[in-house]
Amino acid sequence: MPTYNPVAEGIFTVSELFTPGECDEYVAFAEHIGFADAPITTAGGPVMLRSVRNNERVMVDDSQRAAL
Repeated sequence: MPTYNPVAEGIFTVSELFTPGECDEYVAFAEHIGFADAPITTAGGPVMLRSVRNNERVMVDDSQRAAL
């Protein structure tokens, strides 16, 4: 059963949302697609500003996966 763990007002983590096997599947799925730099959106378009956002991400547009 998922457990909500408050961190700060309006911020929380969720424990036991996925099984360890589901976590492994999501990690493998993301690694298969590959991670890319994560720009920020500005009025002039996406810009890499590592002083603001220093991470990589995987973006997936999959309505069937989201529905699950």
